[in-house]
Amino acid sequence: QNEFVAFAEGTLDGEYGLLSGGNKVLGIPSGTFSYQGQAIIAMKGSTQGKIVVDNEVGTSSMIANFLNNTGSLQTNTSTYSYNENNIVINPTDGSFSGSTGTIGVIGGTTETANVKGYFSGTNAAGMHGAAYSAGNQDNFATVFVGKKQ
Repeated sequence: QNEFVAFAEGTLDGEYGLLSGGNKVLGIPSGTFSYQGQAIIAMKGSTQGKIVVDNEVGTSSMIANFLNNTGSLQTNTSTYSYNENNIVINPTDGSFSGSTGTIGVIGGTTETANVKGYFSGTNAAGMHGAAYSAGNQDNFATVFVGKKQ
């Protein structure tokens, strides 16, 4: 079986979007594992009355504790960051989520963020997902992938 995780960005009908994907998870391991990979963080802003998107490629890092089904996740670029320390792992479908993260400009504006992601492959060999500004705040988003170390 081929195993992969991937992310992409693009514009459709003038709307910017981020997405991630990967193979379905086949088995959840026991123990605590680190995942390392890549991320894109995007910020929506305006210039001269027009909506613009700034995005940067950076890194992702996750710690997943499959014994108590919790975790933490960070994505970072030179300008932007996302951090969530209260991830809940659903071992039934291999998904994970959180709603207490922060996303924004390093040393500047940040917003509360939600995250949704999935483990992927044999024994959760990879992970992928997206985090985004919560509520009516919609200025930041990140998409990420990682490989179990």
